[in-house]
Amino acid sequence: MISENLFSANALEYLNEAKEIAKSEGDTRVDTDHLLVALLSREDSPLSKFLEKKGISRTEFLSKVKEHLSKLKEQIDKAVQQEANHLIELRSQIMAVKSDLGSVRGELERLERTKRRIQEEIDRAMRYGDYWSVESLRLELRQVENLEESYKRQVESVKRNLSSIFKEEDVVAFIENRLSIDALIRKAMENS
Repeated sequence: MISENLFSANALEYLNEAKEIAKSEGDTRVDTDHLLVALLSREDSPLSKFLEKKGISRTEFLSKVKEHLSKLKEQIDKAVQQEANHLIELRSQIMAVKSDLGSVRGELERLERTKRRIQEEIDRAMRYGDYWSVESLRLELRQVENLEESYKRQVESVKRNLSSIFKEEDVVAFIENRLSIDALIRKAMENS
């Protein structure tokens, strides 16, 4: 940051004018485009005198600069709006994924309890020598394990898909409920 104390009186006038232009356009910061317009707005500015020496009309040049800056601002606003809409849509999609993950996680916990129960029943049936029950329970256990693997593949698929957008460690933290949806998106924005 440059100290304004180092500027001449004329330079401070142009800077203050640039601040007013920025303020009138709703910008929070003074940028080079504001300073350019401030320099072109006054006939006695060094830039206006330079353009006059080159045979360029200051008012026409100012008009073209303002038109160009206006179009540029529209493009930036449009891009910002598109990015904001994209992030809103992405957030809602991630919320749906998070909801689905919660359901899958609940199913995985239920399947783990079912597997333990079936294994206990297999152990009990083996103690009593009931081999028909053992075989049917083993078949049931394989079905439960297959279903569990299917759910785990779904979680891995979600993890891979999210990892194509976000950092893998952030995705893992998100899946393990150590990172919220908003924090996940915020980290992605910080990293981009």
